[in-house]
Amino acid sequence: MVISNLLEQERRVLESIDFSLKGMSTAISPSKKKKVIYASSPITSGKRMYDAFNDHECVSLQELKALDENIFKEDVMGPNLQAGAEFGDRLREIDEVGLVIAPGVFFGKGWTQQHYMSLWKQVIKRYADVICLNENYQYSNGCLEELLLGCVFGKELRDHEYNIIKPKGELPKIEKAIEWIDGSGADVTNLFNSYREFKLHLGI
Repeated sequence: MVISNLLEQERRVLESIDFSLKGMSTAISPSKKKKVIYASSPITSGKRMYDAFNDHECVSLQELKALDENIFKEDVMGPNLQAGAEFGDRLREIDEVGLVIAPGVFFGKGWTQQHYMSLWKQVIKRYADVICLNENYQYSNGCLEELLLGCVFGKELRDHEYNIIKPKGELPKIEKAIEWIDGSGADVTNLFNSYREFKLHLGI
């Protein structure tokens, strides 16, 4: 019964993902002259999360939420969502940009982090011309995954000021973030796993 319920829930979420992708396809013209931008920005983690760990003397999200659930909402996720929305707005002011997809504003009822990544992976693959990485993206596992997807699917890569970036040139920045997080005592496993996949893709 438990497995049956899980499968039914997964079926509904997959239908929602498929519906979302079909909706996007109607909004994005295949004959577009301007670029479609995917604005990658931390949502549930990133540097704000690790700063909150340091401020409250803890090393995990579980510990932080145990202290007070509002700390995560007010110090991490809320500011992250605002920064992501502002990032999208700045990109929309650029002349050559036709459409900006800012994932932070999207909500799927009952979705897990894996479901969101499944959706955004397909969005990047099917629709994005450019992956733009917001400031301090290197502290976010999700952003690193999106950087890797951009490389795998051959998308143009740009930083938070819309300057073109080269994947190999990002390695020192990512390594410095990993060292800083590890030095704070927080678990860096997920970030390092994405970093490893990124390096392997680059052939280093």
